[in-house]
Amino acid sequence: MKQVFSIFIIIILSIGAKDVVAQKNKGVKTDLRKIDTLLQPIPNSRSLFHIYIDDQIQKVDFLDGKYDNVVTNYRGAINDNIINNDIMRRAKALANYIENESFDQNNASNNNTKIRFLRRIEFNLQTFNNDIYDGNANIEYYKDMFDKLEGYIVATKEDKVDQFISNNMSMGLYLNKGLFENNPKYM
Repeated sequence: MKQVFSIFIIIILSIGAKDVVAQKNKGVKTDLRKIDTLLQPIPNSRSLFHIYIDDQIQKVDFLDGKYDNVVTNYRGAINDNIINNDIMRRAKALANYIENESFDQNNASNNNTKIRFLRRIEFNLQTFNNDIYDGNANIEYYKDMFDKLEGYIVATKEDKVDQFISNNMSMGLYLNKGLFENNPKYM
């Protein structure tokens, strides 16, 4: 009888502890851009886009002749840093953020929005790879393109796209015009 009572007490205490932790974390809002893992598995409808993004990231990674997730000795340390952090890692982090975030209450619309963003990441990486292997890439230009892409994605989530576009007119935003070119409001 004492064992059953002990187990009962332990269960009650553990349930109470979980409630306290849940209540403590209830008010804390997590920035999903800082999470580098997926919270849920990628649905089949979008998994191919992640494969395309990973293929393009591998092409970027091979700039130095090695598949090691780090580009070194490519036209100086500053360019290496931009390629590693602002292009390769950011592209993967944005893809994960898109999967972790919910952009719309409507499931079909949310899925279409995510596909649109994933396609844009893949297109931007493909454009970067074409230019870099042709020797025509301006690294800062592509950094700005990924900065504006991330800003646009976050503005979409926060429902501040109009404000973002009017405050961030630049070549980087123009390069991502495929995201909003079908909307006559922005043309």
